[in-house]
Amino acid sequence: MKDLLARTLRDVAAEGTAGEVAYAIRKLLACDSPAAVATVVCGLTLGTAAPVLIPALLLVGLHLLTARGERKQAESFDEHCNDVLAQLDTLRTGVRTAAEVADDVSALIERRTWVWAKIDGREIHLIAQRVRDEIVTTLDNAGFAAHADNARVYFETILAEFDKLHERHDDTQEKIDDAVRQVLAAIEANKQPGVDPTQTVYPPEVIKAAQLLMERGDKEQRALAETIARRHDEADRLLDELLADPLAETVRLLTRKGDNWYAAGEFDKAIEPYEQVFALCPDDLTARNNVTRAHGQARLGDVTEHGQRAIEVATGTLELVQAGSPDWAMTQNNLGVV
Repeated sequence: MKDLLARTLRDVAAEGTAGEVAYAIRKLLACDSPAAVATVVCGLTLGTAAPVLIPALLLVGLHLLTARGERKQAESFDEHCNDVLAQLDTLRTGVRTAAEVADDVSALIERRTWVWAKIDGREIHLIAQRVRDEIVTTLDNAGFAAHADNARVYFETILAEFDKLHERHDDTQEKIDDAVRQVLAAIEANKQPGVDPTQTVYPPEVIKAAQLLMERGDKEQRALAETIARRHDEADRLLDELLADPLAETVRLLTRKGDNWYAAGEFDKAIEPYEQVFALCPDDLTARNNVTRAHGQARLGDVTEHGQRAIEVATGTLELVQAGSPDWAMTQNNLGVV
């Protein structure tokens, strides 16, 4: 969904229509009757060549087509609209990029289950068709039947653009997913026994994958790319921003933080996030191995204490896995390094 939002906002930025999308939201937000909604919709569909209505509905939801007195959760909806308007203003003025705005709008949407953009991107086209049908019906019922055919033409044009958008979205998402897999595999390889991550030379395909994530990925994916680019402070900053969200995937993001510092050769910095994950998931083998490796490589503080902690966790891991299994062999390798 974030990729679809980013693509839509990039198109809005490229066309210079952020102000017009914001205008559409404000006008519809103020409508106090179905007739007023129909009037504004008619003006938006017939009065501009720029497709602004669908992006507006994508960002704030179908409630925008409902009169003020008839909206459910009206206060929350108004708050969301104002938040989106503030984001559009930063896009319009060039203060923030489309990708940055998409991150924040996506986070807003995740908190509001009634927002239609929370629906999976592949269903958006069907909903856009529903929007078209509802708007045409609204125009008919409000006495704007003469404009209904023009509205249909407008929305058919928009729907055709959505078809192209989804084709690009599916292709891009597949490439992004593959890039994430490559980058994660490269980061994981840094943690193998006997590997000095500071001496890792990433192959060209991994560098290219990281560049794609930097350009087209969400905030978490950009953090992964920063790790590959060895901009570890920036990767950590992005992950901290994500972890500030109370709905964040804490275990995964903390693991990313530990992996980032481990890849930097900052093993002592990796310990805290790895230990936090271990506390949350004490039976998870990846969490246990990460703690063992980080303590085994630690160079600050009491090195003997770090070694004892590594042995303690690894010994506990051996009790959880079958002797002779790959997990058992990996744990034995970790102990050998310690």
